[in-house]
Amino acid sequence: MMRPIYHLLTILSTLPLIHAQAQGFENEESTIGADILFSTKEFLKKKNTLPPLGGHHSNFNVTPVDVKIALHVESIRDIAGDATIDLYMIEQWHDWREEGKHSDDIKMSGKGTVNYCWIPDTYFILARSIYYSPSSQCLYVGKSGDITLDRKVRLVTPCTPEVWFFPFDVTRCKIFISSYGYPNNELDLHWDAGDGGGISFPFEYEPLSEMGFKIINMSTDKFPANYDTVNFTILEGNILLKRLYSVYIYQIYIPAALLVVLSWVSFWINRNATPARASVGVTTVLTMLTLATQSQQNMEKHITLETSLLDVYIWVSFSFVIAAMLEFAVSDFFNDKKTRLKRKPPKPPKPQIFENHNNNSLADKLEPVARPLLTSQSSSEESFHFSIDKTARFLFPAVYVLFNAGYWTYVRLHTGS
Repeated sequence: MMRPIYHLLTILSTLPLIHAQAQGFENEESTIGADILFSTKEFLKKKNTLPPLGGHHSNFNVTPVDVKIALHVESIRDIAGDATIDLYMIEQWHDWREEGKHSDDIKMSGKGTVNYCWIPDTYFILARSIYYSPSSQCLYVGKSGDITLDRKVRLVTPCTPEVWFFPFDVTRCKIFISSYGYPNNELDLHWDAGDGGGISFPFEYEPLSEMGFKIINMSTDKFPANYDTVNFTILEGNILLKRLYSVYIYQIYIPAALLVVLSWVSFWINRNATPARASVGVTTVLTMLTLATQSQQNMEKHITLETSLLDVYIWVSFSFVIAAMLEFAVSDFFNDKKTRLKRKPPKPPKPQIFENHNNNSLADKLEPVARPLLTSQSSSEESFHFSIDKTARFLFPAVYVLFNAGYWTYVRLHTGS
């Protein structure tokens, strides 16, 4: 009887202990959950927060984070107003939060590497489109806290040619880089002067010459930009591309000059061979017009909207061909007028009757009638017609040679071509 009562009292005495242990487990689970939540928040905070450089335990930025950037251009294509550029973008900065965190340097590549730590929010200004290859990116985290991010980027950026000097122009492709959210007192961008001056390109890139260009220079610059009383750092990279003009020399300039010379053949053809002279004139005019039209169609749209040196040469040559055609018209006009005077039948002389008082024969009294001669007017017109052709034979070539001398001297002095 006493034993059941003893067991009941024992069980009742252990209830507070069991309750205390259960309460302890709940508190422990709550602590574990809080630790996980706290770690997640700390990770997100570290990933999205600029590393403070005022000290290891400072919450305020005393000096801005210095980010050095280098661009290694892989290829340039589709150069027509815009250019598609494939490049490797290398960013370097220091994050003291990674100091001594690892016993050895860390190297990661592939997708998700940019999610490991904080990275600069750099972006390309004025770019038509930007694509970061997720599989072509690599992150280096050093034991000292130095971080390097290497990513492959494809962007479409504007390229501006010197339209007036086309096809001897230089096309300038500009790349602008800035931070999207951090002003220059928090994040300062620099070109990596020790890595090709900040931007480099393989000068032996053969596909570039196949597109009609060659690279002549690359330059970098840095300047501040003000947005609503906030200053941001802007990095500017310039790629200068020289257009290869030899194809235009062989396909446009030389044919245009030969057509002008061909139009001069009519000056040496017999002035009475009107069909031959007309055929030469009409043929050269139509061929020159076709050449001018095709040259405009083969140009980029942004170049055809303005006048270029190529337009000047084509239309001046076209004017010489038109002038040769007009010279033929004037010369043929005077030649036709002279021919009409030659073919005009002379008026028959009026009969004269003489009285025969001395019984002489009538034949002795008739005066001989001379053949009508060309008038002085027709003779002067023939001389003027001949002088037109003779003058054109020397005047047209001389003026065209002077034009070419001045044209190519101007091209040489202003473009170095």
